[in-house]
Amino acid sequence: MMEMLAPYWSALRIVAVVFGVLAGAIVGRVLASLTRRGKVRASLIIGGAGAGGVALWLAFSHLGIGLGGPGTGTGSGNEVAQSSTSPSQSSPAPSEKSSAGQRPEVVHVRMLGGSAVKDNRIYVLDGQPYTWDALQARLAAEQGQNPNFRTIEIDFQADSVDPENPAVQRLKDWAIQHQLGCRTYVPPGIGK
Repeated sequence: MMEMLAPYWSALRIVAVVFGVLAGAIVGRVLASLTRRGKVRASLIIGGAGAGGVALWLAFSHLGIGLGGPGTGTGSGNEVAQSSTSPSQSSPAPSEKSSAGQRPEVVHVRMLGGSAVKDNRIYVLDGQPYTWDALQARLAAEQGQNPNFRTIEIDFQADSVDPENPAVQRLKDWAIQHQLGCRTYVPPGIGK
C-alpha cells in the first residue's frame, strides 16, 4: 500500500496541511463563540487555523507520521563515504550501532564482481550471497521486521562490480521505492 501512495506523498502532505488549517479554524471558531470581543474572536480563528496547519505539517514532514521518515527526501542517493578503512574492518557509526535487543538502522550490502559471482549471486548480505530476487525478499522481510531499518549502504571492494553497474542502480532504485536512504562506500585507493 505504501508503495502505491509514494508518488502522491507531496500531495498528501498538502491535503494534510489544508485539513489542519480547516480543523484549526473550526476549533478557533468554537472557542471564539465563547467570547464577545471581536479582535479576540478573529485572533482565535486565525490562530487555530495556523496552529492546525503547522501541527499537521510537522506531523507529516518531521515526525515521521505517514509514508516517510524524518528526512526531507532531497538526497540523490549517490553519495560516496570517505573513510580509510573498509566497512568490514570498521566499527559501525554511532547511529548504526545496535544496543541489546535493538537491530541496526543501516543494512550493508556488499557487491561482488568477476569470478566471485556464482549463479548470479552478486549481492552479499550478512556474509550470504544473494540473487536480485532473493535479496529483494530478504530486504523486504528486514524492513517489515526491523522498525529501525532506514538506510542501505552499498559496499564496494577491489573485486566488486563498478558502482555504475546496472545491478547497483537496481538496488538504489529499490531503496528509493521503499522509502529508504541509500549510500555507497568505495574504499580509498579503489579506482572505481
